Amino acid sequence: MLLDMSKHVIVRLTEEQRSRILGLIHTGEAPARTQTRARILLHTDRSQGQAQTDEAVAGACLCSKGTVGNVRRRFIAEGLDAALKDKPLPGAK
Repeated sequence: MLLDMSKHVIVRLTEEQRSRILGLIHTGEAPARTQTRARILLHTDRSQGQAQTDEAVAGACLCSKGTVGNVRRRFIAEGLDAALKDKPLPGAK
C-alpha cells in the first residue's frame, strides 16, 4: 500500500484495536509514552465519526502536532504495536 506522507492519513480502528487501546489506558500500567500514543490513536480514530484537527488532538494529549502525525503514520504503515511502542535503539543489547 502506497502512503502519501501528507497530513491526510486517516486512522480507522477496529473494535478489537479500540478495546485493546482502552484496556491499555485504563490499567495505567503502560509507560507514559505508550499511553500518550494510545490516546492519540483514540482521538484520531475516524471509525466513531469524530474528526479532530492535529492541533486539537495535540492539545488534548499534551504533545506536539508532529507527534500526532508521526503516530498516525506509523499506525497506518506498520500497525498498532509499532505505533504504540518505541523502536529498538541501535547499539549494545
